[in-house]
Amino acid sequence: MSNSDRPIGAALLLFLLSGFIAMVLLTTALVAWLSELVGSIGLASVIVGGFFSVIAAVVYFVALRDFVATLSRQIDTIYEVSSIIQRIYRKAVEIIEKIVG
Repeated sequence: MSNSDRPIGAALLLFLLSGFIAMVLLTTALVAWLSELVGSIGLASVIVGGFFSVIAAVVYFVALRDFVATLSRQIDTIYEVSSIIQRIYRKAVEIIEKIVG
């Protein structure tokens, strides 16, 4: 079996898992370092959590806002279509019940 025949999924999964573990370790090290500076692990956790919240908000407003708005419109359309189909189904059931009696 040559290298080109091997599935890339396992390698990609391991890469993503390694990245996740690295982020967890980096966060833990940051909290530990900051707790030494401020003298409280709770306060250090709040500071690091707040920092990550600010980063998440910036990412949302810069990159994800349009995507979320588009997704919301698509979900609204799906809801409207499913509501129409549900009304048609109920009407069909009523007609069949009248016929069957």
